[in-house]
Amino acid sequence: MPMNRKKVETINSKCHNNWKFDVVYFMYHQERDLIKKVKLKDNTGYLECRLFYNSKNQISLNINKFDYNLDKKIATSESLGTTILMENTSYRKRNTNNLIIMTQRLTDKELLNIIGTVKLLNIKTI
Repeated sequence: MPMNRKKVETINSKCHNNWKFDVVYFMYHQERDLIKKVKLKDNTGYLECRLFYNSKNQISLNINKFDYNLDKKIATSESLGTTILMENTSYRKRNTNNLIIMTQRLTDKELLNIIGTVKLLNIKTI
């Protein structure tokens, strides 16, 4: 099913807690992931959080830390981040609505709790 601006806006309007449809990822991979960025407290970078379906059609969360590289004027990361299985349920279809439902509970505070649980790098967040 082709994606267009109206469909992206519809998905974004259903998402909670500043989660958005990742248009760039969709363009390259044809996968409907949701993305959220959380600024770091010391303003040295941000966390990129991605909700997606893994190879077993289970909802997963990838969290990656990006640092601002002032020399290159871009943000860079030293790893692929940490991936956490959010549900053991294997869905028949990769339905975006299931990801949207997950955004209700994935607030900034909840993401920080998850980060603390998996001990993801030394991160100071807002």
